[in-house]
Amino acid sequence: MQGSRYRRLKQRWRRYLESPLAKRPAAKDAARPIGVVASQRIRRLHKRVLKQGRAITPASAPAELHELRKTCKKLRYLMEFFQPLYPSEAIRAAIKALKQLQDNLGDFQDLNVQIDAFDRFAREMRQNGHDNAATDKAMKVFLGELKREKKAMRAKFDVWFKRFRHLFQ
Repeated sequence: MQGSRYRRLKQRWRRYLESPLAKRPAAKDAARPIGVVASQRIRRLHKRVLKQGRAITPASAPAELHELRKTCKKLRYLMEFFQPLYPSEAIRAAIKALKQLQDNLGDFQDLNVQIDAFDRFAREMRQNGHDNAATDKAMKVFLGELKREKKAMRAKFDVWFKRFRHLFQ
């Protein structure tokens, strides 16, 4: 941060910030107030999270929960970036609820990936003749534990989504 390259960057950045706005900005939202643009984008992603979350049922595929997780991540990034534009207590509570939902979805996704990988590994061991009764039993117990934890994470989704949803009503 003491080098000439950084000083030049700061000088160019300052010139850019102090320069007048273009009469016809290239970006479609460039002339609009940032608070308006941020609020619209946050509202749009929030609606998408609600739509995707409400569509989740006990029969939903793990991929649907993963898509919801990715949408939550986009919403959270927007909310965190534009946090200074909103009342601090309200935005912090919203981000916290979103983070809890996102953590739940992440844990569920991680368990889903682990189960698939472990199941594949167990099949390969059996196919290659590298298992025995004790190993097979231990793998079944471990896989059963992963599946139990995944089921618990899935059940917790309903709780976290409900909290998130009610925070915005």
